[in-house]
Amino acid sequence: MFNKLRRQILFFKFHVLHLRGVTAIKKWQTGRLRRLIPMIASHIPLYAELLKKADIRPAEIRTLADLKKLPVTSKAIFLNKPVREYTNRSRSLRGRWAQTSGSSGAPFNPLRRRHVRLPWYGDSLHYRFLFWDKPWVVRAQGMRIAHIRVLPNNKLNHLVVPVTDFLNDTARAVQCIIDFGPHIIESHASILFELATYVHKHGLVLSPRYVVSVSENLSPATRAVVQEALHCPIYNRYGLEEFGTVGVECAQHNGFHVNCESFVVEILDDKGTPCSDGVFGRVIVTDLYNDEMPFVRYDTGDCGKISWTQCACGLYAPRIWIEGRYGAFLTLGGKRYHHFEFDAALDSFMDKIISYQVVKLTETNICVRVLPGPAYHTSDGPDIVKRVQARIGENIAVSVQCVTSIPRVPQGKSQIIKDESVSAL
Repeated sequence: MFNKLRRQILFFKFHVLHLRGVTAIKKWQTGRLRRLIPMIASHIPLYAELLKKADIRPAEIRTLADLKKLPVTSKAIFLNKPVREYTNRSRSLRGRWAQTSGSSGAPFNPLRRRHVRLPWYGDSLHYRFLFWDKPWVVRAQGMRIAHIRVLPNNKLNHLVVPVTDFLNDTARAVQCIIDFGPHIIESHASILFELATYVHKHGLVLSPRYVVSVSENLSPATRAVVQEALHCPIYNRYGLEEFGTVGVECAQHNGFHVNCESFVVEILDDKGTPCSDGVFGRVIVTDLYNDEMPFVRYDTGDCGKISWTQCACGLYAPRIWIEGRYGAFLTLGGKRYHHFEFDAALDSFMDKIISYQVVKLTETNICVRVLPGPAYHTSDGPDIVKRVQARIGENIAVSVQCVTSIPRVPQGKSQIIKDESVSAL
């Protein structure tokens, strides 16, 4: 009973914080930072070594301005190091190991903080727009949420439709969602566009209260199509596997409000100098709550800009705008595959591969181009073929090619999916 009451009080504080002003937000973040830095210095060998090399003592980090004294970190410093070097072994690890796709750089397996899985906290991050008007009402826990995604989810009141099933038997998948009667539909922007197009074309009635777009860029055109077809507002959110949800749109749909009770977000230029409000640069995130595998001044590989100007919605939480994250499909043998399908197939190799690209050569022939890391071995090639073919079937020929670089799209992201079959004609 006491723990439940404590969680409810903390939940309430999270949401009220965004309404209390910039001073209150920065005071909260400073308090969390003063707990975090001594902890990483005492219990995380990797950070202890970084602080020592930079000649920084934990007592010197007293304010948010002092954060810039700390070195910027990235995926590269975690790769090929023993887990004990970057995790807190003073306690048992209870978080969830995740895997990144490597689309924005070298991938690895991050340990996300344990309480992300708790409804009171996870829903707070993911569906914050539900609570801002009335932060004392825990609405998401009683809502039915339908996901169209690659990975499964066994939460109560949640329906998961695999992306492959949706793309290859859309009629059945949509009927499944209609029968479920969701309050919220959540998926990648490109999948939501496909859903909206199908619903409109066939005159179906699918009217959730909200739609949530994740992982990809949500263009104004896609937003308009989805809202018109599904008759409800669509909310975009920004997150990474390392952190979960970092920011969520409000009803103004003008940037992501940072979940600032949990994260400090900085924007730096290429020289590591802080950018002014509204200037694009590297997105650097510090997780204030992950005491098992901390991320302090972590370079996300994304490009964005931030502003502390109060939003028209009344919130004081800073807003961030992100460039990139576009979705892509490949059609093979008459079936369509979303790029997240290939992410799932290659996740187990992410400690050996820096990045990859799936290239369609013909209708029945693809090549997986991989940028190998130090741990990659030639014997991994056949294993990659098996994992990919388990997703797309034996009728599609799969080959693996090691390359020295992966081209990037203008937005700066790796081009994960490429169709060269047209140019070959």
